[in-house]
Amino acid sequence: MRRSWKVVVIVAVIAVIGVAIGFSRCQTAISEEDYVRITVQSAAQAVREKDLGRFLDHIHPDYHDAAGTSRDSLRALLWREFRARQGIGLVLLPIDVQIASGEAIASFQCAILAESAPMVVPLEMPNTEFWDMTLTLIKHDGVWKITSQEHRTIREPSELFFNFD
Repeated sequence: MRRSWKVVVIVAVIAVIGVAIGFSRCQTAISEEDYVRITVQSAAQAVREKDLGRFLDHIHPDYHDAAGTSRDSLRALLWREFRARQGIGLVLLPIDVQIASGEAIASFQCAILAESAPMVVPLEMPNTEFWDMTLTLIKHDGVWKITSQEHRTIREPSELFFNFD
């Protein structure tokens, strides 16, 4: 009886080790590019939820963009927008990320709606803007933070990366 108990324990230990090894081989490491995408998507989700504190968690303390907006100015601007709107819709298209010399550039297109975003955003939807966005990020305390942004309003449907047909 004792011998069969030991065999069962040994087989169970081997099975657990085998499952752990198999599981570790199935997991894929998250790339730095993916961490940048996660940061951008999380910041966008905070905007959708009108959560200013969580959005600012993704903004570098030294944020400063080409328009002269600082982190404090950005906070004030978003606070006004959050109070003025019942909901904010923000739909991001796929995010292209390039990392070089410790700096990440995240480029994507997005739709910004006056209210919470539907699953499909038609071009003729009132109060909707389409933007080409470029964010610059660096690591701050081991986490990617947005240091600046540039955007350009898309005026023609032909400029969009996706097709509505």
